[in-house]
Amino acid sequence: MIPAHYSTLVKFVRGVPKVEVDVIDPIGGRATRYVMIVDTGADHIQLEPAAAASAGLNYAALPPVKVATAGGMVTLKQAKITIDLCGKQSKVTAIFGATPAGPLLGRSSLLALLEVGFDSSDWGYK
Repeated sequence: MIPAHYSTLVKFVRGVPKVEVDVIDPIGGRATRYVMIVDTGADHIQLEPAAAASAGLNYAALPPVKVATAGGMVTLKQAKITIDLCGKQSKVTAIFGATPAGPLLGRSSLLALLEVGFDSSDWGYK
């Protein structure tokens, strides 16, 4: 296995760590790439409602969930999606709703990828 090195995988845009993550449509197998902010303070992936379709989901039919954010409690939609980071795929919980900062890659998604063999040894802050 070739490790994904932090220096080539994560790009810093105005000091914010960003990474490209593919969301896989389970029906057609098509991947839609999103540039996500690596946010270890977030619990899950957060995407805009329109992104639900790229994951093969009907946004209107998704169950609502209350989420505590920096701005207070909000009601968003939740579902399991399949993501791919550096060739490692994992099924993770995603929250769909307005994302003023952009798509977020949260802590639980990173941990799920570690379980399927993603090598994070070079992801420490230097």
